[in-house]
Amino acid sequence: MMLQSNKHVFRRVALPVLILAAAVLCLPAPYTGQGGGMALAASATGDAPDSLYERLAAAQNEAEARDAERAITRVWLRSGSPTADLLATRAHTALAMEDAALAIELLDRAIALAPDWMEAYARRGQIFAAIGDDERAVADFNQVLAQNQRHFVVLTTLAAILDRSGLRKGALTLYDKALAINPQMDDARKVRDRLKILVEGRPL
Repeated sequence: MMLQSNKHVFRRVALPVLILAAAVLCLPAPYTGQGGGMALAASATGDAPDSLYERLAAAQNEAEARDAERAITRVWLRSGSPTADLLATRAHTALAMEDAALAIELLDRAIALAPDWMEAYARRGQIFAAIGDDERAVADFNQVLAQNQRHFVVLTTLAAILDRSGLRKGALTLYDKALAINPQMDDARKVRDRLKILVEGRPL
């Protein structure tokens, strides 16, 4: 079935998942190799150094957490292929224009060029989640988590999919994992607290 390349497809998406998928646009655009700033080396799986996650977990407020998130994301966004980076940048622009089909097509091409680049799978999965294609979203997220179990954006979006599917216990587990990595995600914490009451009941 062809994806609809227009704005109307977004209006049919459950709002909480659409908000989570919009996190793609809140993150920096894919790395283009231009501009200054300190380059941080990625691990063999493309993950950020432990020191950045330690900084994120220790953040005392939202501003500190956002700084650590941006540093981590800059590492995630390095594919090692200038062409794949360019395609992902164009996908980011397409998503900003609410053209989900084009964004997916561009990320498909980026993945073909850089099949080990987990962030391309993560962002494509975010779009699948936004348009309600849970099966392909989960497949992409599983691909990411097999290599990087600390991807807090993937964890929260996958948790939202489980929640809307009625799998509250699994969703609660994933929110707990995401918040252990990034404790300053207030929206995720609110959803986690709601699920905790539904799953475990109110304390006496």
